[in-house]
Amino acid sequence: MAAVAFALLLGGLSDTWTYSAFADADRKAKVAEFKAMVDYLADPKREGRGPGTKGHDQARDYLVKQFESMGLRPVFKGKGDAGESYLQSFQIKLGVKAAKQSLTFTNDKGKAAKSIKAGSAFSTLGFSGSGKFDGPAVFVGYGIVNKDQNYDSFGGKKDALKGKIAVAFRYEPQDKDGKSKWTKGQRGQWTSHANLTTKAEQAAEHGAIALLLVNPPSQDDAVLRSTNRTAFGADAAIPVMHIQGSVLNDLLKRAGSKYDDPARTLQAMADGNDTQPIALDGVRVKGEVKLDRPKVTIHNVAAALPGRGPLANEVVVVGAHYDHIGYGDIGSRTKSDKKVIHAGADDNASGTAGLLMTASYFANKIEKDDADAKPRRTIVFAAFSGEERGLLGSKYMVTHLDEMGINAKQIAAMVNMDMIGRLRNETLFVFGVGSGDRMEAMVKAAAADSDLKLNTGSSAMGASDHASFFMQKVPAVHFFSGSHVDYHRPGDTADKINAEGGVRVIEIVNRLTESLAMDQQRLAFVPEKAPRHPGGASFGKGAKLGILPDYNTVDGTDGCGLDGVTAGGPAEKAGLKGGDVIVAWDGKKLNNIRHLMQFLGKHKGGDKVTLKVKRGDKTVDIKVELGSR
Repeated sequence: MAAVAFALLLGGLSDTWTYSAFADADRKAKVAEFKAMVDYLADPKREGRGPGTKGHDQARDYLVKQFESMGLRPVFKGKGDAGESYLQSFQIKLGVKAAKQSLTFTNDKGKAAKSIKAGSAFSTLGFSGSGKFDGPAVFVGYGIVNKDQNYDSFGGKKDALKGKIAVAFRYEPQDKDGKSKWTKGQRGQWTSHANLTTKAEQAAEHGAIALLLVNPPSQDDAVLRSTNRTAFGADAAIPVMHIQGSVLNDLLKRAGSKYDDPARTLQAMADGNDTQPIALDGVRVKGEVKLDRPKVTIHNVAAALPGRGPLANEVVVVGAHYDHIGYGDIGSRTKSDKKVIHAGADDNASGTAGLLMTASYFANKIEKDDADAKPRRTIVFAAFSGEERGLLGSKYMVTHLDEMGINAKQIAAMVNMDMIGRLRNETLFVFGVGSGDRMEAMVKAAAADSDLKLNTGSSAMGASDHASFFMQKVPAVHFFSGSHVDYHRPGDTADKINAEGGVRVIEIVNRLTESLAMDQQRLAFVPEKAPRHPGGASFGKGAKLGILPDYNTVDGTDGCGLDGVTAGGPAEKAGLKGGDVIVAWDGKKLNNIRHLMQFLGKHKGGDKVTLKVKRGDKTVDIKVELGSR
C-alpha cells in the first residue's frame, strides 16, 4: 500500500478478538466453502493458472472480488490517478520459443539437400545459442571429457571440431543394461558429464559451430526434448538441437557408413572407450536458430485489515501463491512434452482458498465491536504469483515494500499456506518454527485444541514464499499437508482434495495469526546457522559455495546475485556478502544462477577459484576455497 494508504489503515476500529474454532454446525458450511473455492481455482477453465493464460488472470480477478466483498482495503499504490489498488504488477519471462529453426543435410557440394522437419524430427533446445551454421559433420561419441575416467571423446585435440558440426549421443558410457558405467547405480542415474549444457560447452570449446544431440539406441524413446522445457543454464555459445534417431541413421547413411547397424555400432564404440572423432565424409549440415524469450506482466494480489493502537504500524502477512504451471511447459514432472492442463488443486488452489477463508474470518471479526478493545497489528493477506518460477512474486513484494508504504522492519511475522489440501494420517507439517524465538511455542499453542499431529521443522528456507520473507529477517512459517505423487502432474485435481482436512488446517492458521497480531511482545528473528537456498535444490553434485542466490538472476546474462551467504561457509570466509553479483568464474563469464550450478558441478571440495564480483559501483576479485557436499 502507498504511504497514504497505510496511514489510513491505522485508523481506529475498536475491536478485540478471542479466537474460537469453527462450531460444529458451521464446520460443514466451511468445508463446502473451501471445496467451492478450490473447485473454481482448479477448474480446467483456469488453464492451470499458468502465467500468461486467461485462466491465471481469471484467478487474479477472482481474488480481487473476494477481497472487495470482505471490505478489506487495497494495499498498493495505483498507477497514475488510479488511487489504491489490490494489484502489484511485475514482469517475468514466460519461457523460450523457437522463432526460427531449420536443419538441412546436403552433400559436400551443396546438392542433394534434405530438409529435416522441426518439431517431429528435431527440436532446438531452450539453452541453445542463436545463429546460422553450415559445415561438415563429425561424430564425437558422447561428447565428453572425463579425465578421472581417462575418457576423451575428442581424441585429446582441442581443435578437433574447428568449423564443424558436432554430432553426439546424450547420456554417458553405459553397460549392457543401459546403466552408467560411472555412477554404477540404477538405470537413469548419470554424472554431471551427461548434462546437455556440459556437452554444448565441450563441443564449443573444441571448435564446433553447432551441436546435434541424439538419444543412443539403448535409450531411444523417440521423444524429443522441447525448447521450453530445456530453457535452463546459460545460453550456449553455439546452436544446439535434439534430433531423432531416424535422423542420425539418415545422416550416417549419407556418409556411406560401412556398418549394418551403424548407430548401435557407434554406441558400442563410445561405451567401450573408442573415442576418436569420426568424420561423416561427404555430408554438410546447414541450419539456423533464433530464440525468443517473451515476457508477461503478472500480479500479486493483496488486501489489508487495519491495525489499531501502538501495534498498528507493525504488520503480519498471511500468504499463499495462486499461480501454478499451466499446461506443464515449465515445471511438470511428466515425461511427455504434450501440453496438458496441470490444475494445481493442492498446489496451490488449496492454500489460496485457505488464505481467502482466513481473510474472511478476520474481516468478519471487525464487525463485532468489543468495548475492551486491545492493540493489534495490521494483517496483510497476500496472494503471490510467479512462485512456480522461483518465488518471483513474493521476492518482488519484499523488495518493493515501498509500494505498500512500509519497510521490512515493520513486518513482525509471515504465515504461508502452500499445499494444505491433502491432509493424511492426521499429520500437519509446519516448517520454519525456528525462525522466531517463540514461534514454535506459538504454533503448538495454536494447535493445542486440534487433534492433528504436528510435524515441525526449524528451517524456514524451503521452496515456498515464506523463504522470501525470511531472507528479509522476518520470522516465517509454512503450513503444508504433505507431498504426493500428483505434485506438478496433471493428476493434482480438485476431486482429490481433503476439504475437511483443509478447514482443520485453517483453524490452526487462524489461531496463530491472531496470536501474532495481538501478542504485545514481538517475536525476535532467529537466523539459521546453515540455511539451504530458497529453491530447496542442491547446486549440482560438485563443490559447495555456500550462498543464498537472488532468484531474479536465475536466468539472464548479468551474473548471479546473492541474497546472502551461509554462516561459516566458503563464501562468507572469502568475504562474499549479500548484494554481491558474481560475474565471472576463473576468468570465464558467469551469466546467472544456473550457470553457477554448472561451474560448481565441475569442481570438488578444496578447489580454489577466483570470482569476479560486482559490489555496488566497484568490481573486485575474490579468491574462494570451495567446500565439499
